[in-house]
Amino acid sequence: MTKPDSDDLFSIFRLSTSDLVDQTLVLLKQEENPHYKCRDYLRNGSSSSSSRSRVSAEARAKVARWLADIVDYFSLQRQTVAMAMSYVDIFLSLRNVRAASEARRSVTKFQLLALVCLSIATKSLEVAHLDVETLVTASQGCYCADDIREMEIVVLNALQWRLCAPTSLPIAHRAIALLTKVVPRLANGANKHNSITSCL
Repeated sequence: MTKPDSDDLFSIFRLSTSDLVDQTLVLLKQEENPHYKCRDYLRNGSSSSSSRSRVSAEARAKVARWLADIVDYFSLQRQTVAMAMSYVDIFLSLRNVRAASEARRSVTKFQLLALVCLSIATKSLEVAHLDVETLVTASQGCYCADDIREMEIVVLNALQWRLCAPTSLPIAHRAIALLTKVVPRLANGANKHNSITSCL
């Protein structure tokens, strides 16, 4: 079986049907790993007054778009944003982690977390990663280099350095590639059936 390392869509299309199925199953099994599970931190908050400043789904979407803008500016892969947001979600799902609790309640901390997770994702997926000075500039001075470095250590330790969480993008790529292999066969089968029935 070919390893699901490369997420280049064109190389995925060249895989055999059985390899595509195998890779998709591997990714889905990885997703079930308890280390990569997420709880719905956007809904599972306390009902205390501090919940007013909690991160919302809308704030999460805005931060994801912000990360996408950064990635596009530096001509990086969109998969990097998916990976970064995966780290964000896993981190914020953690209970008994003070920094996660703070980031769930504070948009400022949440943005710092997202920026740091983008940095970690670029180190995992990209040839060139975003250095701290670039991240400080991207934050428009909201965070200093020390803030970013400290949060990175907190995130990596909280995630126990497990940075291979599958995202929906590689699964979707393989599903699309699989469909392009299977659907034409089904269409050809239907055409043959139609031509046979038209002869009767």
